[in-house]
Amino acid sequence: MKSAATNTKRKLTVAQYLDAQLNASDLNQSQLAEIMGINQNMVSFIVRGKSKLPLERVRAMAEALKIDAKDLFMRCLEEYMPHLLEEMEAMMEQPLITDAESNLIKQIREANDGHNFEFFNNPRQKEAFDAFLETLKAS
Repeated sequence: MKSAATNTKRKLTVAQYLDAQLNASDLNQSQLAEIMGINQNMVSFIVRGKSKLPLERVRAMAEALKIDAKDLFMRCLEEYMPHLLEEMEAMMEQPLITDAESNLIKQIREANDGHNFEFFNNPRQKEAFDAFLETLKAS
């Protein structure tokens, strides 16, 4: 049985995604390496796609780059171990999110200064969200 992971195609590899996130951050490779507690050469290899991001370093990388750790972990599994991810998703019945969905989540968090966002605290938010959903249906 094919899972959502094998059906969802990301536009960027893990390396390309991390390189883009690093370029969008205020960090350079040396600073990122220091924060993560790894060698700068390793960071260079990871963002150039010469080495895989060790799964045990995903959270440190995500926190340093201020990106979603779960999404990064899933990206790594999708690219590095797709069969494992397929099995996990089959057991959890939880689909992978797309690049666009990940970007939307990031924008919501940034707009909320990184704090947890609670939808629909007021009617105006609900109306705006419903209007946004309508634009998706028209596409």
